[in-house]
Amino acid sequence: MTTQEINTLLKNYDEGTTTEAQERELRRLAAARVLPDEWNEYFAALDDVVEVPDGLEQRLEARIDALDEVEQAKHHHLWRRMAGIAATVAILLSVGLYVHNQRQIQEILNKDTYTDPQAAYNETELVLTQMANHLNKGSEGVDALEQMSDILNSKS
Repeated sequence: MTTQEINTLLKNYDEGTTTEAQERELRRLAAARVLPDEWNEYFAALDDVVEVPDGLEQRLEARIDALDEVEQAKHHHLWRRMAGIAATVAILLSVGLYVHNQRQIQEILNKDTYTDPQAAYNETELVLTQMANHLNKGSEGVDALEQMSDILNSKS
């Protein structure tokens, strides 16, 4: 094997693009120790290469998938908890606003009441007098219409 081929093989090894056969060739070259010292760090790393047991990759993938499912369940549980908190806050705000509005309405209703019976009587008499005046104004127009109607009916 030429120096150029070894350099290309080492470059591919650094990039992680070597095949198993190419890595075996590198191990063989490392064991022979016929190469220059500048490549010793590569060969020292090759000496430390451990063979992966059969099925390890599948077991690791299964474990990662199981952990992912647990993480998703935690995430789902978190969303449920946050939704519950948001609903509780919304209910409390609604109740608070309702109570506040009821108090304001009660204050307005209490504002129009009189503690002095004479003042209440005077205010009621004033309001009823105003209402009677308005009704009388409306009935004056009706009286005029009735007179015109009577005149028209008598001519016919």
